[in-house]
Amino acid sequence: MCQEKWPVENCEVIFTANSLHIMPWFCVQKLFAGVGTYLRQGGDFYIYGPFNYQGEFTSASNEAFDLRLKESASHRGIRHFEDIKQLAGDTSLELIDDFVMPANNRLLHFRKN
Repeated sequence: MCQEKWPVENCEVIFTANSLHIMPWFCVQKLFAGVGTYLRQGGDFYIYGPFNYQGEFTSASNEAFDLRLKESASHRGIRHFEDIKQLAGDTSLELIDDFVMPANNRLLHFRKN
C-alpha cells in the first residue's frame, strides 16, 4: 500500500481492512494517492477498521488498543476520521456512508467523483 505504482490499470472497487492503524501515516497518504489514481470515476473505496471521531476514542477498548499499537511501534495508532475524510476529499472521494460495525469498528464507504 505504500508503493507508488500499483499492479493494475484501474479498479471499480477498492477495499482495505484493519490496515490504516498499523501503517505509517505517509503510507496512508500514499494509499489515498493510489486510490485517487487507480480508482475509476464512480468507483467505490471501502475502509474497515477503528477510527476516532472529533479527537475522541469511541470506546475504552479502542483506547486500550491504541495504546498497545503505539507501544509496539510508534507509527501505529487509531486514525482520526476527520483526517481520513480530508485525505479522501483531496483525492476527489466523497463519503457515501459511515457504518457502525461490531467490535467498535466502522466501515467507511467513499465514491470517486
